[in-house]
Amino acid sequence: ARAHRRRFHIPVIAVTGSAGKTTTKEIIASVLGQRCAVLKNQGSFNNQWGVPLTLLQLSVRHQAAVIEVGTNHPGEIAYLSGIVCPTIAVLMNIGPSHLEGFHSVENVYQEKRSMIDALAPGGTVVFNRDDVFLRRLCRIKRPHCSFGIHSNADFTASNIHQEKVFGLSFKINGRHRVVMKTLVREYIVNGLAAAVCGRLIGIPFREICAGLQAARFPHNRQCPQSVKGVTIINDSYNANPLSFRSSLNTLGSFPVKGKKILVCGDMLELGKDAVRLHRETGRLAAYSGIDHICAFGPLMKHFVKASSGNGKTEAVHYKSITVLNRWLSKNVQPGDVVLVKGSRGMRMERAVEFLKKYLEKR
Repeated sequence: ARAHRRRFHIPVIAVTGSAGKTTTKEIIASVLGQRCAVLKNQGSFNNQWGVPLTLLQLSVRHQAAVIEVGTNHPGEIAYLSGIVCPTIAVLMNIGPSHLEGFHSVENVYQEKRSMIDALAPGGTVVFNRDDVFLRRLCRIKRPHCSFGIHSNADFTASNIHQEKVFGLSFKINGRHRVVMKTLVREYIVNGLAAAVCGRLIGIPFREICAGLQAARFPHNRQCPQSVKGVTIINDSYNANPLSFRSSLNTLGSFPVKGKKILVCGDMLELGKDAVRLHRETGRLAAYSGIDHICAFGPLMKHFVKASSGNGKTEAVHYKSITVLNRWLSKNVQPGDVVLVKGSRGMRMERAVEFLKKYLEKR
């Protein structure tokens, strides 16, 4: 795959981060796709198998490639980035993910940062300046470009407004208005990363805005759907504290006539910090404007205890997904919004599937 990739002199964009890699990859591909044929990973083919298998699909018809690069142990980013040899390296965020392998967030940063060493000659580093770790990259002696909402970045978003039908509008650098078909505010940051990549390869803002509006988001990642008057937000693909915070923001700001219900399972692979991180995330949930929390998994006991301290949120821990689903069948009503979140190993999509089938039959 490494040898095959080097046969092609095209823009190759590598994307990494603790959360939002797949979504960012899809948005970048949508922007670049306004002008050229783009190769991208299918789904989350971002590991030692998926990355080379994706690159081996490069052909003369491709004019650009967007490759998501993941990791769960030290050295994997450096190895995979060496295969990709990116012309643009996009670093989205740094958070407490896969701590069983990395032990600290600083080590996660060093792992993600290793992508920069694999850049092709003349390559550019693109990074989220809002992130406290990635902000250090302002000092690197390589071509770089930053994006962010809350910082003095090269590409910024302002005039952010929620549209009536599952949409967010904003302006890039105060000039270029964009409407993205999502209610996830963190996706604005992902969109800014895509805008930077588009400009770096010469795509005009008009086409960048069209690509952002046309972007479609991966399955099971904060995907809203309406079933018999109930809004279900399926975010069951995976979970870590960073992505969980995004989910809480989405649910907290969601316009709703009825109740806001969070259905959640354990965040896995957090090592010795697992209990502390579940408690911290539970405290965030307590002040996110959520009415009911239905939790499942041994670590969620700590989440529930921390989230029930403000007296406004009803938080219950269930011994099984079956008992949790029974509560949903008795309490979910039209006008409610239900967000489902958990690590892959918790298989929280079972709650989504149950609720959809129950509502359709009711």
